[in-house]
Amino acid sequence: MSERFCRGYAGSLSALLRTEVDTKLGNVYNLYYSEFIFGLDNPTCLNLLRAEPLEGNLILDINPSILYPMLDRLLGEGDKPRTMATLTEIEQRLVLRVTKMFLEGLQHAWENIIDLEFEIIQTESDPKLIQMIPSTEVEVVFSFEVTLLGACGVITLCIPYNAFKPFADKLASTKWRGRGNRNMWSGVVEEIDGKD
Repeated sequence: MSERFCRGYAGSLSALLRTEVDTKLGNVYNLYYSEFIFGLDNPTCLNLLRAEPLEGNLILDINPSILYPMLDRLLGEGDKPRTMATLTEIEQRLVLRVTKMFLEGLQHAWENIIDLEFEIIQTESDPKLIQMIPSTEVEVVFSFEVTLLGACGVITLCIPYNAFKPFADKLASTKWRGRGNRNMWSGVVEEIDGKD
């Protein structure tokens, strides 16, 4: 599923930016929400999401190290120093377009498991301003490495651990296999089963 998403998102970004884009799954790990938030850059591009029918809120973080090169490419500008607080209205709309493209890619990649409906609730540049998630909630964190025009950065998706419980059987199915015939969800599923 992750590989399918990465191929689709890279293709969509390549078409939007009119340049070659490479996207690959980096790390998948578990953290408390407070650990996740304190590990993010400030400023950044942090989106608080709902994804019906998943329980809880999700976080999508687009690191400035890859967001700014995307904006520069879309606007035909060279590198220039800036902060998230200084994004123009046009730049904010472009960021929203890139974010929605990511969410559409997730919807497509997950459609055989669950039909997701995403809603962006809040967007912030300071991670500490997102306060709707308990600090001790355990999260499954997916990092996606994006490379374009020599720039490399990370887009991070943070999903509540409990959101996977209703779908543990589907995720553990033998048809979802990664490289080397290894189920890429097995670690998450085993830990979910162990916490029942």
